[in-house]
Amino acid sequence: MNELAYKAKPMTETGLVQAGYTAIKGLIVSSHTSGTFKLNNGITADADGEKATTTLTVVTTPIADGDTINLGGQVYTFKSELSADPTVANEVLIGASDATALDNLKLAVIGAGTEGEIGVKYSEGTVANAYVTATTNGDTSQVFEALAVGTSYNSVVTVSSNEGVTFTGATLAGGVDVAPILIDTYTLASGSQTISFPEPVEFKAGAYLTIGGTSVKLSVIYA
Repeated sequence: MNELAYKAKPMTETGLVQAGYTAIKGLIVSSHTSGTFKLNNGITADADGEKATTTLTVVTTPIADGDTINLGGQVYTFKSELSADPTVANEVLIGASDATALDNLKLAVIGAGTEGEIGVKYSEGTVANAYVTATTNGDTSQVFEALAVGTSYNSVVTVSSNEGVTFTGATLAGGVDVAPILIDTYTLASGSQTISFPEPVEFKAGAYLTIGGTSVKLSVIYA
């Protein structure tokens, strides 16, 4: 039996070629009406990565004057009244309730607000957080999301001084690096053909094949 054929995996639809390490030398296209293919490093088609997140939740103890939270080294202090003469950056007004305090914290983290809110709901001199943005907000919880995808944000520190107001964990979590597309979208010529790569392409985290078009029948050739 031909060595290439013996090591070839027939595929007619999008899916996993092989988990774990894979080296691919090319593809044999047996027939198609029109089509494309793309190979990415990983076991799924999601090559976009994921952003790390965490949630701050008021579990038992209400937010109190002097409580602090640390988001990536930027420490925010909740205050019953904001400091004046001088103002102090990163202070957040508690207001009437935990819900109000979290609303104000969200504004401080993203550096947003109108002229009547900056210096009122959070202190002047506060700049947007360098690592996270504040997203979904509820009466007792606030979600924070990394500014970009990737595992590097999984080490961003999240600490609360109030034991009754807690983060999901000690750091952000869930960040996933972008899975490199090692062979980007390739448009197939009509008819049968063999596509050979100059050198075997290594897929260290598995190879996933995305097939586009109609009536595509091809085989992946292993090195």
